[in-house]
Parts: sequence; C-alpha cells; structure tokens
Amino acid sequence: METYEVHPRAGLGPFRLGMTREEAEKLRARLGLPEPPDSFYLEYEEGRLSRIGLNAAENVRILYRGLDLIHTHAEDVIAALSKESGFVCDCADHDLADTYDFPALGLELWREEPYHPKLLEEPGFQRMLARDPFTDYRLGWYFLQVWVQADQFRADFPLRECPAPDYDSWFLQQEEPEPIPPERLAAVAKKYGLEPPGVHGRGEEP
Repeated sequence: METYEVHPRAGLGPFRLGMTREEAEKLRARLGLPEPPDSFYLEYEEGRLSRIGLNAAENVRILYRGLDLIHTHAEDVIAALSKESGFVCDCADHDLADTYDFPALGLELWREEPYHPKLLEEPGFQRMLARDPFTDYRLGWYFLQVWVQADQFRADFPLRECPAPDYDSWFLQQEEPEPIPPERLAAVAKKYGLEPPGVHGRGEEP
C-alpha cells in the first residue's frame, strides 16, 4: 500500500509547489514513478510546479491529518475539511458536486457521478437505478482525484455552480417502451437497501 501525505498549500507526496520542471521530473525519475494516469500529474506555470494531482487506486492512500481522502465517504471528507477551510463547489446542491475546492488548504477533490444516500429517497433516482442495475452508483460516494494547487489556477478557472441533478425530469424525458420487470426492481431494492417494490413511502405509488 502506497501512502502519500497532503501538505496544505505546499505539496502532495514527494512533490512541492514551486519546484522547477527539471527538479520535479528528476525526482519522478529518481523515485521510479510512472507517468500519469498511473502516478502523479504535474502541471507548471511559468516553469514552476503549480498543481499536483493523483488518482485514487485500491493500493494507494492519500492522507490529510490521518484522514484518507479517497477511501472515506465524500460527505465525511467534506465535513472534516470544512472545519479548516470554506469550500467552493460546482453544484447548487453541495452534497452532489463533482469538484470541491478548499482554498485555505490549497486542496481540490474531484469525483465522477456524485452519489449521496439521500438520493435513494428520490423516486426518479430509484427508477434510474432499476433501468441500469449493473452500474453501482455508490462508486460516486468517493473522490477519484486529489489535487494540491497554487491559488492562481482557480483564479484563472473559477468553479461555477450548476443546478442540482433532477432525476425525476431526466426519467420523464426517456422513452419507456415497457415497464421495469418486478424482479429487477427487487434486485435493485436489495442492492441499495431500499424497501421492496410496492411498499408505499419510498417512491412507489400506494
């Protein structure tokens, strides 16, 4: 298991903001680190390292003050980091953003297809799960990338809040040639801990 530490406003793992390109690439070679996406992303501004990123992986831990940023549920990570820094994100519903920027820490987190347990209370989301039972949307419960960056990056590319996902509207826009088989509904209910189909109060009709 590889473990890398976040150093707020300073660096990630062995790399430090402000390194020259030559220093950073020599360090990568000396440590035998592969090129991204299998190891660190290194981005430069005026020849100096300004952004350091790393993908999540089963055999990697990325720690900040002992908190594993990629193997801990996203809402728990956000709550912990919020004690030290406000954040900016790209969704009006702060539970369902892709990207979270914590400026005081120089830390940014990204995930794909955001998930939060509260979605299981939405009828549209439940129907979407039943339409696509093979995708595990709970994977969006974890961050997939961690970045430590200089302030200038988000000054140049500020995050914009987008509307929260509207799964009911999405579902109504889709063609529905045939009803969802009851056995598929039952399988999805079991997978996500929902009440069985037909039980009133969890998105089903009475």
